[in-house]
Amino acid sequence: MSADASSREISHRPLRTLYGAAAFVIVTAGVQAAAGIVTPVLLAGFLAIIFAPALFALRGRGIPNLLAIPLLAAPVVLAAVMLSLLLDSSFATLQRNLGTYQRRLEDRKQEILGSLRKLGAEIPADISFGELDPSQIGRWTTQAMPVLRNIVTVTVLVMVLLLITLLEAAGLGHKLKALGVESTGGVGRAREILTNVRYYLMLKTFTSALTGVLLFVMLWLLGIDFPLLWGCFAFALNYVPTIGSIVAAIPPVTLAWIMNGGPTALVVAAGYTIINVVIGNALEPIWMGKGVGLSPLVVLLSLLFWGFVLGPIGMLLSVPLTMTCKIILEADSSTRWLAILLGPNSSGDARN
Repeated sequence: MSADASSREISHRPLRTLYGAAAFVIVTAGVQAAAGIVTPVLLAGFLAIIFAPALFALRGRGIPNLLAIPLLAAPVVLAAVMLSLLLDSSFATLQRNLGTYQRRLEDRKQEILGSLRKLGAEIPADISFGELDPSQIGRWTTQAMPVLRNIVTVTVLVMVLLLITLLEAAGLGHKLKALGVESTGGVGRAREILTNVRYYLMLKTFTSALTGVLLFVMLWLLGIDFPLLWGCFAFALNYVPTIGSIVAAIPPVTLAWIMNGGPTALVVAAGYTIINVVIGNALEPIWMGKGVGLSPLVVLLSLLFWGFVLGPIGMLLSVPLTMTCKIILEADSSTRWLAILLGPNSSGDARN
């Protein structure tokens, strides 16, 4: 009887694997189709994870929820307003300096052409690298307006969801006690997810802010235009694993080349590389201890997967989302092998 049961178990494994793969594809397609709803909910949820300890601390000092939650939301609203003012100011400065950038770009073009001619290349005198047409800036603005309106709409929705989530979190403990499930394994697993994700997000926020400040100082000292904008840009993209720091470096390096030529651009590129390598490869692993519990390949693949499913916000949240999935997979013996595959190699494995 035992042998027959074992035989049936083995024969059913491929079928269960097929069912699991089909369910994964269906769920992924459903999440992707509902990305417009899922993305703000996830973003508000992760922000709530960060702000919840501060909310509980304020409540512990006797401050009611209706006052504590606006106090926590005020810095986020202020940051959004300041960012919008920064973007508006930077765009106005760009329009004023457009003629200067055009002349500098022409100088860089002549430098490149002169170097190529010295090497014996035959370059037509009327070759064009493209012009910075002021009317093109206007067209870019028109095209960008729907995107900006969408960003504002999503930001407002996220703020509303954040406030509602914090209100729910304030009374969640009482609900769990009333249900008598505060000590169950599911609640413990949820606490583990919240603790790990909160630690990662808070540490990543600190290292991203440190990266942005250092890059702002470097660009300001070198006299590169819009240093505060590029610092904020680096802060936001530092949440995106692997490629975020590379993308953040492209605009200031290009602007440094247009303004001051190749040597300054190389200095800016070297500064970006050094700051990101020191913070990302030296300080973050030390502060995170054992790290995020994911292999480097899984981090890269999760970036691509969540970016495909949820868009740019999915790329920002790829690591905490994958960490959450890994912890959930560890809870079940039938899926624990997947959690092991998602985890990093041990030192012994690495040597072998």
